[in-house]
Formats: sequence, C-alpha cells, structure tokens
Amino acid sequence: MSSGKAAVTVDGSTVSVDIPGGGIKQRPKSAYTPGTLDKVGGDINSKSNLIYWGINFGSDYAAQALSQAGKPTKFDGKTRSSITFTDVLGPGQAFIDDLQHYQLSIRSSASEPKNRDIVLTAATGKDWTTKYGDFDLTVTKRGNTATITATGPWAPNTNYRISYLTRPTTHNGLIQPGFKYVNQATLAGTERAARFERYYSDSFTVDVKMEAGFGTFNVTKLLEGEGSGKVAKGTKFTVKVKYTLPGGATVESYKGWKAPGAVNASRTGGTVDFTVVAGQKANFTAATFPKGTTIELSEDPASASPAVPGIAWGTPEFKVGGQVKNSFAVEDRKSTAVELTNAVSQQLGTFSVAKSGTGANVTSKEFAFAYQCSDGQSGKIKVKGDGRAVQSGVQAKLGTTCKVTEDQASAGVPGYDLKAEAAKTVTISKAGGVVPLAFVNAYTPQVGDFSIAKSVAGNDAGKARSYAFTYDCGPDGKGRLSVPGDGKAVRSPSLRAGATCAIAEEESSAQIADHSLKAELSQSKVTIAKGSTVTVTAKNTYARDMGSFTVRKAVVSNGADFAKGVFDVDYACTDGTKGSLKVPGNGTLVQGPAVPVGTSCDISERQASAQRDGYSLATAVDTPKVTIAKGAKTPVTVTNTYTRLVGGFTIGKTVDGDGAGLAPKAFDFAYACVDSSGAKTIEGTVTVAAGKSQSVADVPTGSCTVTEKNAAAKNAKHSTAISANGKAGKDGSVTFNVTDGAAIAVNATNTYTLDRGAFSVVKKAEGLEDSTLKAKAFTFDYVCESHEGKVSGSLTARADGSPVKAGHRLPSGAKCTVRENAAAAQVAGYDLAAPQTQTVTIGAKDSVVALSFTNAYTRHVGDFAVAKKVSGASGQEGRDFAFDYACTNGVKGSLIAKGDGVAVKSGHRLPVGTQCTVMERSGSAELAGYTLKAPAAQKVTVGEKGQIVEADFVNDYTPVAKPTPKAGEPTPKASTQPSAQPSQPGASSPSATAEKGGSLPRTGASIIGLAALGLGALAAGAALTARRRRS
Repeated sequence: MSSGKAAVTVDGSTVSVDIPGGGIKQRPKSAYTPGTLDKVGGDINSKSNLIYWGINFGSDYAAQALSQAGKPTKFDGKTRSSITFTDVLGPGQAFIDDLQHYQLSIRSSASEPKNRDIVLTAATGKDWTTKYGDFDLTVTKRGNTATITATGPWAPNTNYRISYLTRPTTHNGLIQPGFKYVNQATLAGTERAARFERYYSDSFTVDVKMEAGFGTFNVTKLLEGEGSGKVAKGTKFTVKVKYTLPGGATVESYKGWKAPGAVNASRTGGTVDFTVVAGQKANFTAATFPKGTTIELSEDPASASPAVPGIAWGTPEFKVGGQVKNSFAVEDRKSTAVELTNAVSQQLGTFSVAKSGTGANVTSKEFAFAYQCSDGQSGKIKVKGDGRAVQSGVQAKLGTTCKVTEDQASAGVPGYDLKAEAAKTVTISKAGGVVPLAFVNAYTPQVGDFSIAKSVAGNDAGKARSYAFTYDCGPDGKGRLSVPGDGKAVRSPSLRAGATCAIAEEESSAQIADHSLKAELSQSKVTIAKGSTVTVTAKNTYARDMGSFTVRKAVVSNGADFAKGVFDVDYACTDGTKGSLKVPGNGTLVQGPAVPVGTSCDISERQASAQRDGYSLATAVDTPKVTIAKGAKTPVTVTNTYTRLVGGFTIGKTVDGDGAGLAPKAFDFAYACVDSSGAKTIEGTVTVAAGKSQSVADVPTGSCTVTEKNAAAKNAKHSTAISANGKAGKDGSVTFNVTDGAAIAVNATNTYTLDRGAFSVVKKAEGLEDSTLKAKAFTFDYVCESHEGKVSGSLTARADGSPVKAGHRLPSGAKCTVRENAAAAQVAGYDLAAPQTQTVTIGAKDSVVALSFTNAYTRHVGDFAVAKKVSGASGQEGRDFAFDYACTNGVKGSLIAKGDGVAVKSGHRLPVGTQCTVMERSGSAELAGYTLKAPAAQKVTVGEKGQIVEADFVNDYTPVAKPTPKAGEPTPKASTQPSAQPSQPGASSPSATAEKGGSLPRTGASIIGLAALGLGALAAGAALTARRRRS
C-alpha cells in the first residue's frame, strides 16, 4: 500500500485510518530507474538505539549538478574522481565513531539491473569488492556535521548510496517517542540537497464507535528541536478544539447528539479541551461530530504538564494529510489523522573565565585560553591576570560542556617557573546566565646571582682593604656588598632570574688619600640567569697624586736696585727631594719640582746670595714649610728687606730647620755698648719677630755686644749663627765696632732641629711550647700623630723578649697607638688572651720607649679514662685491676680501676692530639681456677678540647676443669684469690708514680715491655670496645 491510509474495522464496518509516517512503502522493482538526490531513514521503534540514514544519488544526476555548478566530473567508470556531501544531523542524535558502519554501495545500475545493494567499501579503508573499481570513503565529523567524500571510477547510469548510523543522545540511549529525527545532506559545491525525518509514536488500538454521518479525529503529538530531550516522557498538553456545525445547523439539528464541551451562544458549535501526550497518538473520544463539521485546533505549549524548565517553545504546527493547517472538515465515519509538532529549543547560557596568579604580579599580563564545547563551538579568549571575569562569548544550550585550556606559552613570566592548572570543563547550567570559571597559576621565582671580584693596582695597601658596591635590581631588590681588594669574589644574595641589576662602586670607599683613582667595571648592568652566577670584575688603578710649589722673590731695599739680582733659594722635601732654585728679584715665579701630594718641603734662602754690602738683611719666607697639594703649585714668597746702616745697628732674624714650626714667634736680643774705654754707654733689649729686623739707632761709637735670649723651643734643638757685618759671633753673641755713621748689620739665624725618638715592642708569650714559640711571628699595627701629621706602619716581633723598633723616627711628644693583630696571633690548639691596645708618647731625643705585649695561651687539653668489666667470673666488681700507660707527649703512669665498669680518669691534662697506649697489667688480672683471655692494649687519642676519651677493657674468664684425683691423693682446694694483686689495692685515681718520662710503676716493665705485652694480648684475640665520652 502506498496511499498512507489503512483500512480498520470499526464496529464491524471497514473505515479508512491515516498511517503515521505516511504509509508503508513497497519494495521497488528490480528494474533500474535513474535516481536523483534523496535522503532515506530506517524505521525506528521504542527499542531502537541506532538510526539508519542513507544518501541516495544517481551518477547522471550528480554529473549534471556538478557540471552546472562549474565543476564538471567524468562518470565513465574508469576515471577516479571525488564526490563530497555535507551531512547535517538534526537535534537529538550524534554520528557514531565506528567507521566500519560508513559504507558506499551500488543500489542499482542499468548494466546490472538485477544486482542491488552491492557494498563497495567502508570508511575503515576496507574494500568489499573491487569488481566495479577501486573506491574509497573518508569521513570527517565535527559536532553534528559530517563531511563525507567518496572517491572512485563512477559509472554512468548507476545509483549509489552512502549509508551510516547515528545514535540517540537520550539519557538511556533509546529513541525518544514522538521526537522528529531529521537529517539533511547537500552535494558539496552545488545547491542540491535532500532532507528526511523519522519519528516513532507509541502503538495504539482503536475502539471508536461512529454512526453513519458522523466522524472524529486523532492527534499524534510530536516534538522536534534540540530542547526536546528535556521534555519528560508522558508530558501532557492541552489542545483547544473549536467546532462549527455544517450549513448553519445547530446542536438541536442532530437529534440525540450530545455536543461536547461548551456550546456557543448561537448553538452552532462550541469548544472543548483535548489532552494529548508527547510521543503518543490520542483519539478524540469525547464525542463524534456530524459529517462536514469544521474542526479548528490550537495549542498553548505552556500548558505542558509537568512544566519544562530551560527551554523555549516554538509555534505549534498542525498537519492534516501532510499539509500544514489546523482546520479540517469531519468525514463520514472516518478518524482524521492530525500531526501536532512542537518545536523545542533550549535556552542558552555562557561561561566566563577569570585569571589570577600567585608568586608573581600578573595583574597586567594577558593570558590566552582556548575552548572546545560539546556542541562543536570553539574559540579563544584573552584574559588579564587581575582576577576579573571575561565572558567567553559562547551561547550554548544548558547542559553543554566546554573544555577550557590555557595556552601555556602565553602564561610564562620571565624569571619564574610556572605551575599552571590543568584544563577545566564547565557545564552551561544557567539559562541566560554566566557560569564562572577561575584559573590560578602558581609562579615560583627562578633565581641566580652575580659575583664581584676586586683587583687593585698601583697601591699595595689597597689590596688589604674592602670596597663597597651597590646594586639596584628595581622591584627585585637592592643592596650593598663589601668586596675585598685581594681578588676574592663576593656573591650577591639570590635574585629572580631575568632581573636586571645596576652595579656601581661607592666612590668614597675606593678613595685612597693622595692618590688619583681609575675605576673599571667589567659590566655595570647584569641580567640574572637561572641557576648561574654572573661574573663581574672590578679594577682600581691608583696613581700617586703630584703637586709642586713656586717661589717668587720680593725685595724691599729702600731705594737700592737689588731686584735685578738673582737669589739662591734652597728646598728640602720629606721624600728626599732637595735642590736650589735661581730666583730673580723682579718677582718672576720659579717652578719647583713635582713631588708627591702630602710631602712637606722646607724653603730657605741661601744667605750668601742675599747679602748686600752696607745693608742689613732680613729674610722672611711666608711659607717656610710647604705641604704639597694635589695639582697645586703652592706659591712661596721670599722677602728680603734691606736696611741702610746709619749710625747704629739692625738685627735681622731668620728661623730655619725642620723644627722651625716650634720656634718662638719673636726673639729678644740684649745689647750692651761701651766706649773705647770700656765704659757702658747704652744697653737695652730689642724684640725681633722671625723673618723681620729691628734697628737700634743713635748708638754711640765704640763697640756693642748683641746677645740673643730665650731662643729655645720645646722638643727641638736649636743652633744660633749670629754675625755682625759678616763677622761671626760665638755662643749667640757678637761684638762689633760702631763708627760714626756706621750701620752694622747683625744677622741672627736659628736653625731648629726636631728632637726625635722611637718606640719598640717587646713580645712575650706564655703557655706555648718552645718549638711553636720560635716559629711564631706577631704583627703589630701603629698610628702616630704629631704636628707633622699622621703616619702609620706595622712591625713584626718574635716572642723572644727582644725589642723591635718601629720603622719611623718620630718627633718627641708624638702619640702612637699600637695594636696587636689578634687574628694573626691565634695558635691552633690554644685559647688566646690577647693584650690590650697601648698608647705611647715619644720621649726625649733619641730615646726609645719600650712597650711590652704578653700573650697568654692556654693549651686545649683533655684526658682519657679506663673502664673495666669482667665476664665469666662473678664477684669481681670490687676487685682492683692495674693499667699502665704511655703517651706521645712523654707522660707515663698507671692507674687502678674497679671491675664494676665505672670509668677512672688518668688525671692528666693532655694536649689535644696526644695519643696514649693503655695496657692492663696482666699480673693484676689473674684469677685462680680460671684461665684469662686478657684484652689487648688500646690506643686513645685526645681529639678536642675538654674531651675525655674512654677505653673499655673486658676480661673474659673461663673456669679450669678440675683434674680427677688419683686414688690416695688429696683433693686440691680451689683458691678464690687472684694470683697477683695490684700494687695499690683499691686505688681509683692515677698512680702517684705516673710522671712524664718516668718508668712504669710496680711491675718495673719498660715501654718496650709494655708494647711487647700489648702485642701478646692482641695475639690472644681479646675483645675491645672503645668509645669516646665528653667530660
């Protein structure tokens, strides 16, 4: 049958009933009929868990469609070419994964009309037959869409089929009754497409009583759309039925007929509610209707019971006779079949992603995520690491799952190790809402460091000091390193890998007085690398700063033209530089030599070059001692003042020498004049400032004696050279003749020489052995200050009581601070009580002030102890056992230990490292009636300060078997007394005879004998347990 109707016997009469699904198709005849493009689906029932689908296409139809689309393809049975279909599934189903069920077949062909449904190949690559050529089938699935490509030598006049299976996506895997399963295929590259749908409704029986002239209807309730799976089985809907009687008839026109529901006011019809169930066919049984009655149906899907959350209902679609309409006329004794389809769509939701991190600041960093949803949606999201959620943009059905994966490459932070969260799956569960998803990355800083090594050139003292370097790594930290100048590298703290650090030397820490500095840094900026140390080298090159002085001559001559002359100016510097400059009297500057900064130079004029006949000379040097400054040319002015001698005398005062700074500022000269008879004429005192002159006029003729007074200076020796008109005086006095109008020039020059002395260090040490003491040198550093400035140095002394002088001769009164280098004075194995720093004042000229430093050393010592135990014989705990010992430091002796295992110390203070050999005195251990297995000698070594090294000795006794007495012989009595007793029974302290270098007590055994006895004991295999115990 193909009419879509079935004959059903109703009340004994045959009536026509519509068949759900459109009828039962007859199998086509075997004759070939050219196919087009259509879609087929297999029958389904309540137990179906798979749905069969087929794409039928004729080769001639496909060739024409492709040619019209501009893609001509040969279908000659020889040339291999490809045909692609895009197959889209409707909701409620999914493609199966097993490729063996994707097959290509020949349905029929003109060349072999009787052969049908010949399987050629499967998508697995397996060929069922190659009789018709080599065919291949490939399938690519993505969500509800499959791209199916078939390749082979397509034959003309042949119908082909591509078949495959889908599975229901219901919770139980079975067909959902009343749901329309839809499939559509399109020939790729063309607009040719075919669609087919399948549904199943619960089976039914018909028991409807209809009289002649009356009929009824039935409604099959169907669902379609992706939300159908949320409609529970058995959900009921209310269909509103509006009926209008034919030809204006009223209810009363039909005698005995009872109108259903509510009759309208005109009595020409009415309305009634009709309940239908999803997936079932419902017969309207409330009444039958007169033939010709117009039935109009409507539905409100919101009437669904129970209600269905999370979905949206589409407009209900009624079909009658395959046509979309919701009204029809009742036929005589017929139940008109109506299909009512509700389109159900799911409400949509989305998800968001929030990103944050721990261990690193990633708030401004952008992270990339990819998502793949179960409905085929996929994409990427970019999210800042500030924890703020970013919506994905996905609009998916409720229940859809989306797998969200972070792009690890975008998540890395330089300098950190990353521990990222694994991919997460989110389920869309909020209709119209957002499901939040959070990812947190854990960052662990990668670390490294840098090192700085310092070298120094040009100044050996600079190698012994430390230099300060600063580093600034921005947000990763900053700090300061102290680096020695001996080239030893100093490492920074651990820093984050990737951090950039600026490194600089603190200039103030690098400066050395009176030296210029050239600082070099191999790199001033470093980037920290993971797990490694970046090496930085720094070099300071020092050069001694130099300076000089200049000398100019000033001449005051009261009208005499002495400025044309040249004067000799001498200089003597503390670095040994000395010489003379020719200085013109016209004020021209004369450059002195270059000398190191800090050097002092004494400037003086050579008097012979300055003397002028008939004039007294006063020489003043404004800076008689010049201290050289860096880059400077310190000016020195030497002023000569000449005074004409007119009836008197002029005293000029000059001060010279390294002690000139200690000299008085002014000097008193006494003068006494007599006439030719020797009678006193005039006397007095004149005060002359250094470098100045003072005249005495109106001196009567005769002779005068000028004597200098109070010229002494503390801590300096001075000599006075005084002359009158060039004639030298004696002992600070000069006598000269004064003639009428004469002007006598008295010149007094005091040369001051500083009193200098020194200090010495006498080193003593207590508690050290002679060999150690002789090999030990002790270092002292000193700093001295005087009016000449500060000097420093060091000296080395041995602790033999001999004084060692410091290397500097120092001005008397200089104060020196002397400090011993305590670190260098340490001696391994000793405690040191180092002496305090001492301050000394340099005494009188040529004196040497002695300082004495005594180091008290206390030797690290320990001791040993002996513990005695007895095995095999009882009652020996209170017995005394004697032990002899000899130590590598010469100590020998013996001690007594009880057999109770309590350790007995030797009582000696043994230096650390001392080794002692301890052996039990065999005679003291014998026990009558027992054989003794004596322990071997032991060597014990004192390993550290305060340590008591314990040696355990165990005597193993074995009873001697009693001999069987012969007849008539007496039985021997066993003795319980030892065969030998120690010389001092009961003693628990070292023997009083234990002395350094002495022989072993009691037994008279020598050390050689002791060693021999020890070897014998070892041969006996004695048990030994040695343990160390701290006191």
